[in-house]
Amino acid sequence: HAYTPSDMIVSDLPKDPSKDPYAGVALLLSPRVLRAVKEGGRSGCVGTRIVWVRFTARTKTYTIVGVYMPTMTRKAPTHNEVLQELQKFLQTIPKRDCVIVLGDMNVQLPRLTPGVTGKYARRLNKKQTKKAMPMINMMREQRLWAASTSRKPKRGRTGATYIPFNKSYQPTQIDYTLITTKHK
Repeated sequence: HAYTPSDMIVSDLPKDPSKDPYAGVALLLSPRVLRAVKEGGRSGCVGTRIVWVRFTARTKTYTIVGVYMPTMTRKAPTHNEVLQELQKFLQTIPKRDCVIVLGDMNVQLPRLTPGVTGKYARRLNKKQTKKAMPMINMMREQRLWAASTSRKPKRGRTGATYIPFNKSYQPTQIDYTLITTKHK
């Protein structure tokens, strides 16, 4: 199957790209999901950094959200502003849906956070954990589990990683797959 632009859900573009040059996120839908969306599903975006699709497959309704969070140092939009937009959107989704959030969260989640992460997340210091708290609180409120921290990654990896050019720096996980806890 050759993919076309009609197979994607794409976020809005920023009004002034110079103010947020890294904005933009998209979900590429498989032919099967695309059929399900066309047969009664819905899709859309929330600004320039969040896209979503909702569809029913077999007996379950899924809401899949793609998100690209700004870095912690970004001034506009800030990490917390986009996190609040995401949280507000997630609150509109029916509780019975299986919610899957895929994204570059630009935050590290600490290991073995009850109800949030598994044993394959990294051990973080207090400063790193403090930066993660808004994300952790949102995940707890929305009952989301970082599924990508519950499986052992390949040797030398930490799941989806940012690997810097400096060899002395340890790779870190900032991309996550979150799923509602009742569906994990």
